[in-house]
Amino acid sequence: MLFRRVEKKDLPYIYSWLSNNDYLRHGVLESAFSHGILYGVEIEGKVEAVSILYPVDRIAWLMGARVREMVRGRGVGRYMTEKLLEEARRMGLAGAALLTSRGNIPIHRICSSLNMEKLLELFSASIPVLPPTSSVEVSRLVAMHPEDLEKTLKILEREYPLLPLTPGGLIWAPTRYIINSIHSKAYICRANATPLALVYTGCSWVLEDRCRSTLGAILLNISSESPLQSIMSCISHLSYEEGFYDIVVWSKDSEDLLTRISPIARWIWRSYIYYKDLR
Repeated sequence: MLFRRVEKKDLPYIYSWLSNNDYLRHGVLESAFSHGILYGVEIEGKVEAVSILYPVDRIAWLMGARVREMVRGRGVGRYMTEKLLEEARRMGLAGAALLTSRGNIPIHRICSSLNMEKLLELFSASIPVLPPTSSVEVSRLVAMHPEDLEKTLKILEREYPLLPLTPGGLIWAPTRYIINSIHSKAYICRANATPLALVYTGCSWVLEDRCRSTLGAILLNISSESPLQSIMSCISHLSYEEGFYDIVVWSKDSEDLLTRISPIARWIWRSYIYYKDLR
């Protein structure tokens, strides 16, 4: 097995074994290739596995890992992940992270074998636009008093050391970095001065040439007493104001919250973020 950067001549073969509905087909592979962040594993002259290493704020975000079905079970995925971590360390990055579904047992085993820690247990959900209510206030981050903003940032960092770079959640980065990136287009939904959701807009796929705009929300301080319907309505109101009807909500995994949000969710996806310190 040989770990290397993917070359242009490799792309047709990779497409020949990718599934037809794989999002990597939607401009993601070409974009990653053009930025020089697309890597693969060559076996007998053919690239049989691919992955993207996306550096963001000294974090190597690993995404889009695929292994051709015919070569699975031979340690190719672990070998590729190990080499990606080595490449990230060689690049001088401080850490590496990846997002995977809760049911992806092979990836969990690979992460465990490489001493990657489970940093966050998450779920995401697509919600419809709901009728507005007046029980939750909305504040723009740029309009918040510096002391209030700092308090909100500390709450965010305590609950989420990483946040999604885009609402679709393909790439995550340290919370302060994300807040600085989205500061001008982000809102906080609050009740009694308590922040309950960070809301911002962006592309679903960060590497696509064609941007599909989405509104994303990160849920905070959510308990069994939280006015969930009002929070969802606040998020929906912002979506309506911004002209977006594709809403993705992210939260730390909670059986209680899942039970409460399921009746209004179009879909729910449970996932983990793994992280490894490379310093």
